[in-house]
Amino acid sequence: RSPSAAALRQHREKVMSEENASLAVDELLLGSSIRPGLADKSMARLLPTHRPSRRVLKICLTGGPCSGKSTSISVITNKMSQQGVVVFAVPEAATLLINGGLAFEDMNTQKVIAFQTVLLNLQMHLENGFVTIAQATGAQRSLILCDRGSMDGKAYCSEEEWRAISANVGMDTIQLRDQRYDAVYHLATAANGAEQYYTLANNTARTETVEQARAIDDRLKTCWMGHPHLELIDNSTGFEEKIGKVVRSISELFGLSTTGAGRVLCFLVEHSAEEKVPIHTEISQVSTILLRGSSVGNELRLCKRGVNAKWSFFSQKFGTLPGSTVPVHSERRITSRQYSDLLFHADLSMQGIVQNIHSFVWKSRNFELQQFLSPRSWEDKAFLCVRVAEGEVISPEDFPPFLGPVGIEVSQHPGYSMFEIANGSSVFDGGGTSLRQDG
Repeated sequence: RSPSAAALRQHREKVMSEENASLAVDELLLGSSIRPGLADKSMARLLPTHRPSRRVLKICLTGGPCSGKSTSISVITNKMSQQGVVVFAVPEAATLLINGGLAFEDMNTQKVIAFQTVLLNLQMHLENGFVTIAQATGAQRSLILCDRGSMDGKAYCSEEEWRAISANVGMDTIQLRDQRYDAVYHLATAANGAEQYYTLANNTARTETVEQARAIDDRLKTCWMGHPHLELIDNSTGFEEKIGKVVRSISELFGLSTTGAGRVLCFLVEHSAEEKVPIHTEISQVSTILLRGSSVGNELRLCKRGVNAKWSFFSQKFGTLPGSTVPVHSERRITSRQYSDLLFHADLSMQGIVQNIHSFVWKSRNFELQQFLSPRSWEDKAFLCVRVAEGEVISPEDFPPFLGPVGIEVSQHPGYSMFEIANGSSVFDGGGTSLRQDG
């Protein structure tokens, strides 16, 4: 029997509360009487597409001193402009303050909190202003490049100081780290792998030694660990290719390119939720729901990712371009209201997928250990995922040894797709590429 209008309204109001969104999803997955009832056009409006659509992307470029951020912004602006993207560059707030006369002398706790609070507020006001400008232009595609981001200040203060700063601006880590940027690119300092190019000459605000630059670089990686789209760009290639990786990745986010931007490899590992990761990780929870119309090789997903019931929401589409076998992943960040709209299109014949995501850095690579909490048949399984450059080969030595045996690669294996997992698949062998079977 169809639910009453009052029941639908009550359900929607409950879903719109981010704190109660998890409970509402659980009710859907447990087979409540709520059934899809919104017009299909709302689903088409909220799902990402492979066709051009008006979009503003905000990107954070971070990294230690002399990592090439300023030069990168110039090159990225030129390259993306050639692809028809309107580009805006947000200046580094710290440099503005330092060039305006701010000095770091005698910085006690009180001064650090005051300075970093002003810096964070200035950074966010600058970014918000450029977002408003980009939206006002009405351009089909706009890109906002941020020279550093809202989490960078954490690398320059203690945990206690950062808690005070966050309280001063009225925002938590999820809001500052996960919800402000579509992607974060950490450019490694020249002091780590390209020491001959490390210099203080091109920035009067830079005073760090090589050792200090490396330490700051490492702290910045830690600050951004857990962001849904964090990429670590090292100095293993020339500087031109270093920037090229960022350009190709941004192009892919806009749907302008499907090749050359790298790929995410996923490997099957045995690792239950009770097992701990013996190094520092940032842990998030991800809930994935398949929407009506999904099929093998063509998945429409509704996802939320967060910590302590504070969520970021996404709609995703996995498939191939028309007439092609090249896999394409489109993603759109959506609001809690849009999330609640799309919930009415959940395929209730499918199981919900819940994972704990452990984000950590190992040998300058950003890994995600995706532990399954549900479905029940996957509770002792996990995917180990890592992004690699196009054509890059990953070796057994690149994997963290504390995770034990790394099984087959399942990145493109249909038997390990979210569709099959949600459909009740319990296939755990065959068809993949075994990389490491020690143990």
